Amino acid sequence: MKRVGMVIILACSLWPLASAEAGDALSAAVGQVKAMAMRAAPSAPTPARPREDWVSERRVWVPGLGTFAVVPGHRERRLSPTESSVPSLTIFREADRAPLTVPGGERLPADLRSGP
Repeated sequence: MKRVGMVIILACSLWPLASAEAGDALSAAVGQVKAMAMRAAPSAPTPARPREDWVSERRVWVPGLGTFAVVPGHRERRLSPTESSVPSLTIFREADRAPLTVPGGERLPADLRSGP
């Protein structure tokens, strides 16, 4: 009887070790699954920002007025190699510095066009 009791005590003392190894494997697997589930999802690349070009102040011929005008420096957003988005501009007649408003819109890039 003493021997059976010793075997039971020994078995009971070793049982937590066996379950601890099984628990470690199980907790490692659960931890791995949790880590995979919690990692950040890949994000979409940010869209390319339209290129903005600085156009320096320049003197241009305005055919509708039959005179030269000064176009102040401004930024234009490049839409394609042959098109830019130009903001509304206040230009000044060269002769008397009278202000004129030119509506914004899509035009040729500044280095390809002759007007404001």
